[in-house]
Amino acid sequence: MASNSGGDGGVMVKRILAALFYGVASFLITVVNKVVLTSYKFPSFLVLGVGQMTCIVIILFLANLFQIVSLHRLDRSLPKKIWPLPIFYLGNLVTGLGGTQKLSLPMFTVLRRFSILMTMVAEYWILGTIVSRKVQFCVFLMIFGALIAGSSDLAFDLRGYTLILLNDVFTAASGVCTKQKLDAKELGELGLVFYNSLFMILPAAFLALYTGDFQLVSFTPSHPMTYPI
Repeated sequence: MASNSGGDGGVMVKRILAALFYGVASFLITVVNKVVLTSYKFPSFLVLGVGQMTCIVIILFLANLFQIVSLHRLDRSLPKKIWPLPIFYLGNLVTGLGGTQKLSLPMFTVLRRFSILMTMVAEYWILGTIVSRKVQFCVFLMIFGALIAGSSDLAFDLRGYTLILLNDVFTAASGVCTKQKLDAKELGELGLVFYNSLFMILPAAFLALYTGDFQLVSFTPSHPMTYPI
């Protein structure tokens, strides 16, 4: 009995530490993106997204090459296994960065809570999953707080609000689709991130090229940065 309780305690500590690490990492990623897009006035969240996907592909490719991680081998069946997750991934990334650029961090965090409600509703309608009353109460309580905070936002930005709400939709869609597609789960989290980024780099780059965002961040020897810092 003592050994079982000790093992359960160790598992609980690991879960708590993992949750804390995830929370801190998520917060720092948001802060860094906010600093780059606002304090340093980087003009294009699309180009920033392309850069992040490029870094993800390079880092995970090298980690797999040196056997630090193990990625599923690319084959013809892989796109079918994960589709349409890459679309949701790109939408999630772009709208998240765009919302980060437009809104303050507190309001960004508040509006991101709607993704929990959307995920809960989508899981009920698509997967037939019903969460407990306690979870529903906690979610609705968070949404109520978000509505109160949003009603007193003096720096209302319609485009920013739209981007974050779209980000919530993409987040919910990605989560539900991942649970629904058993084949995608075989890739693991790192595999999904790697192949989502790999498949969406070119479409994102073409989009940035079409909108002229690449011209906003062009570099020349005589004028190394075309945006103010």
